[in-house]
Amino acid sequence: MRLPSFISFQRIKRIVGKPAVHLPLATGIFVGLGFLLHELSAVEHPLLPASDSRHAWSVVPGTDEQEGTGSSISIQEQQYSLDYTFTLDSKNPYPFAHLGIWFARGKDPASLKNWSNYTHLDLTVRCMPDNVLVFILQTFDEKVSKFGDIESFRPSHALFECNDKWRTVKIDLRKLNTPEWWLQRSNLPITDNAYDLTRIKSFALGNSSQSPRDVVSQVKVAEMSLQGNNLILFYWGCVLLALTWIALIYNASRQRTKRLLEEQQEKAKLLNLQQSYQPLPSDSKKTQEKRALLQLMTTEFANPELNLETAISRLGMNRTKLNATLKEETGMTFSTCLNHLRLTEAARLLRETDQSVAEIAFRVGYNNASYFNRVFRKAYDCTPGEFKQSNKPLEPPINDTTDAN
Repeated sequence: MRLPSFISFQRIKRIVGKPAVHLPLATGIFVGLGFLLHELSAVEHPLLPASDSRHAWSVVPGTDEQEGTGSSISIQEQQYSLDYTFTLDSKNPYPFAHLGIWFARGKDPASLKNWSNYTHLDLTVRCMPDNVLVFILQTFDEKVSKFGDIESFRPSHALFECNDKWRTVKIDLRKLNTPEWWLQRSNLPITDNAYDLTRIKSFALGNSSQSPRDVVSQVKVAEMSLQGNNLILFYWGCVLLALTWIALIYNASRQRTKRLLEEQQEKAKLLNLQQSYQPLPSDSKKTQEKRALLQLMTTEFANPELNLETAISRLGMNRTKLNATLKEETGMTFSTCLNHLRLTEAARLLRETDQSVAEIAFRVGYNNASYFNRVFRKAYDCTPGEFKQSNKPLEPPINDTTDAN
């Protein structure tokens, strides 16, 4: 006797369950935690007052006096703030006066500072008269730098304006430029702007070509701090969030699988699919085995873990007897019958719902959407998307060469 048509599946309404985990809400929470982690990993290390700085430094002024010109610099305060004046001699076509902040002295490479965790240097500054100053960061360059020769250190710089109003200047430590004259003198390509923030010797505040000449210029720096992120804390926090998110997705997937299985089992109970078969006598072991086999197939076909081996284990039947019993009752082998049930239900869901092909494949017992598409195409001679728009019958032709996943 052959198994009756499975189109009875379309006569029952879809059972809708509430999602076990609200993933959109969870996603929003994790994004918020990511922003919070970024804020918590932020670091601020003041350089003023000098006694509280985690990077010990000293002031080293410099001018062009050694060239025989009259540029000068005078420091009024260097402990709690930086307060200095300078005068540029107009007789020198390229005068300079700068206030150096030195972190490393001598020839010990270990004295160089690592600023790789910092992104900005913030200065609260004012100038009288209005001025354009230059920030110069001196870093050790493996190709040309020599300890004891400060001019061989790479001078990466950035310009900023200041006037008689207090303002905060943010120096981006990742976007400094190396002057062309230094690159040419060092026989380096003029496009070489790379500098190493892990090997810093000093920085300086100096004049620019637009600074006034033969005038006493005053510069006051009230606050000076390094800004950045604790990358170790940030990266490990991101790893922890990622692992938690993966665990959440895995748990949600397991709960979804459980819910879908419960839906299919409840649907089978409502349909009472067992009554679709001719009644089997209950007075023999053979009929009991048949009933158990048919019940297993019709109630658990959507379980992705159901296969011939698990059926044999649960029913206590050997492979030959199980296939022979199912062939006698349905005209199909185990794999073909299982595929027949899954594909018929998939066809119904394609017609009656707006669920995606991947969701439907998962609901009817296929863990692999690509494999489902291949099996569906072989059974119906069209893709799931084409079937949705067609008038083909829900029940596919029986094909004993098709295996269930």
